Parts: sequence; C-alpha cells; structure tokens
Amino acid sequence: MSYSRMNTIGTVAAQEVRIATRNKAIKFSLAIIIVAIVAACGVFSWLQNRDADQPHLVVAGMEAYEFQELSGAPGIEVSTADAPTAREQVKDTADAALIATPEGWELLADGTPDSTIAAATEAAAQAMAHRHALDSLGLSPTDYAQAADPVNITHTTIGEETDFGTVSSVLVGIIVVMYFIMLFAGNIGGRVTEEKSSRVIELILATARPMDFLAGKLLGNLAIGFISTLIVSAVGVTALNVTGLAENINFHFALLPLFLVAFVLGMLFFGTLWAAAGSMVSRSEDLASTQAPIMTLAFATIYAASFGMNATDSTIMHVLAWVPPFSLTVAPTQYAAGEMSGLGLGLSYGVLALAVLAALALTARVYRRSILRNGQKVTWRAALSGN
Repeated sequence: MSYSRMNTIGTVAAQEVRIATRNKAIKFSLAIIIVAIVAACGVFSWLQNRDADQPHLVVAGMEAYEFQELSGAPGIEVSTADAPTAREQVKDTADAALIATPEGWELLADGTPDSTIAAATEAAAQAMAHRHALDSLGLSPTDYAQAADPVNITHTTIGEETDFGTVSSVLVGIIVVMYFIMLFAGNIGGRVTEEKSSRVIELILATARPMDFLAGKLLGNLAIGFISTLIVSAVGVTALNVTGLAENINFHFALLPLFLVAFVLGMLFFGTLWAAAGSMVSRSEDLASTQAPIMTLAFATIYAASFGMNATDSTIMHVLAWVPPFSLTVAPTQYAAGEMSGLGLGLSYGVLALAVLAALALTARVYRRSILRNGQKVTWRAALSGN
C-alpha cells in the first residue's frame, strides 16, 4: 500500500481532536471561562439595572417642585415631608433626606449619599442662597437673568478622540484569543513530549513522515481550538444580548471574524514553536525550560497591547503593530483606536503570516533533529545549530 500524506495528516488530526475533547484540563478551562463570561455579564447587568433606578430624596423645608427647579437635576425622585418623617423615611425606603436647619441644610443618608443626590442638593442649596441674596437687594431672579450677559462655552477638540470603550472591548476579546492560543499551543508541546518520553514516536515515525505527523498535530489542535473559540464567542455575544449590555458597549461585532483570523495565525505561530520545544525534551518535567522563551514571548504579546492601550498614538505602539508576534494583539487595538486603517491591519497580519511561515521552517528544522534524540535535553542553540 502506497504512503498517503493526506491520510496521515487527517488521521493524526482526528486523533488529536479526540484526545483534546477528553482532556480534563482543557474541558475545565473552557468551563471556567464560559462560567466567568456569563457571571461577569450577569453582575454588570445587575449593577447597571441597580444604578438605573432613580434615587429617592425626601425634602423638608422646601417644596418638591422648587427643589427640582433650583437643582436642575432630573433623574431624582423627590418627595416632601416634615423633618421627623424625613428622618424616618431614610431608615426605610428613601436614599437621603434634605432637611432645613437654622444653620442651613442637612443632608441625611445611611452611609455615603448617592453622588447624583449630593450634587443636586449642593446645587439647590447654592441656588436658594443666591435667591435669598437677590431678595435682600430687592432684585428678582428674572431681573438678574435679564441683566446678566449669557455665557457660552464651546468644546472643541484639536485631534481625533479615542473611543477607549471600543479599544477596551477589543483588548478583552484579543486577550481571550491569546488565552486559547496558549491553552491549545501548550497542549501540542505537552503531547509531543509525552509521545517522545513513551518512545511511541519511534514506532509512529517508522510508518509516517515526521513533518506530516507534526502537521496533523497542528491542524487537529487548531480545529478543536477554533471550535472552542467559536463556542466561547457565541456564549459571550448571547450573554451580552440577553443581559442588554450589548446596547451600551461600543463594540463592533463585525470585528469577531478578525479574532478568529488572529486565533488561526497565533495558533500556527505559537503552536509550531511549542511543538519544537516539546521535541527537545524526553520528560514532561523538562518541558518548562524549553518552553520558557515561548511563554515569555506570549505574555509579552499580551502585555504589549494591555500596557499600550492608553498610548495608542505613541511611536512604540505604531512600530509594534507591524512586528510579529506583537502585531497579533497590538494591530487590532490600534485599529480600534483609529490609529490604523483596515488596509494597514490586513497588511500587518500579512506580515504576521510570513512570520508563521518562518516559524514553521524553524520548527521543521528543530523537530527533525530532536524528536528521536532520547535520554538528553536538547537546548535551542543545539537544535538550531545541529549539534
């Protein structure tokens, strides 16, 4: 029977999918992140709905309509009562009470008063004092308003304003993508080391070509990781829509395909490097040393976008948007901030695709030289130099 390259790749990929779906660590990680997303949406929705309720203020010594006229603050439920009743209502249902005293006004609340109420009562008290001062001078508020020159302040920005809400939501999405990349790329390295330590790889490579076997591993983990990312994305979008948070989030859901492209490119880049790291050791305990540079690079890719989101117009962020693998996370945040065009984003990911090809070539070199060398740990320098 002749050797079939596609059959080998397909068989290995299917086997990797089956193993990944039975992996308890992967299933636990997926469950945790899904629960975290749903819980976070629920908590934020509850906080939003709680804050949407109008605070209740009881006023003693001023009519409700008069308070609303003086404060100019809508969104507050105002009622009137005498001072003793107002104090009692604060203990029951009211958020605060504004009570007239010989010295002025007393704002009574159980704890820190609502910020909206505090600002409104301050404005009303100032307006009342202003009105009394005019009365003492024999002037009416109407006469004062007619005599005063109107003051208009026009707000003008000299640059484009960054929508940090959109940038933040894109950053969260790309960090979730990086989480799955590290999860499934790391699984590739662990599987390679496991097969090498059990020496089963020697039997496999007697019938399969090394690079076909590795390609099957990459494609299998890429497939299950891609499906997992789709599931989590669907759960996140559904949770946002069900809780109503989607209406208040400045997120362009058209960017979701971008996250999937980022996952594919990132998975191929880091997955190949993790496979190389796994092929250089014969024990799982030694994998930490060879994968350390890759872990450092992965975290640096995350931190570059996280720490740079408040400085998207800086030179370093413009440069990192074109430098793989940092462009994996930085380019989308730059695009969301308006610092990079859609064409620029596409070209940046094109450069990243070239880096993926370079990583594949490097891994092929390391994998061939290291996968059958048992009994000793191969360093990156030795694997690359062929020693």
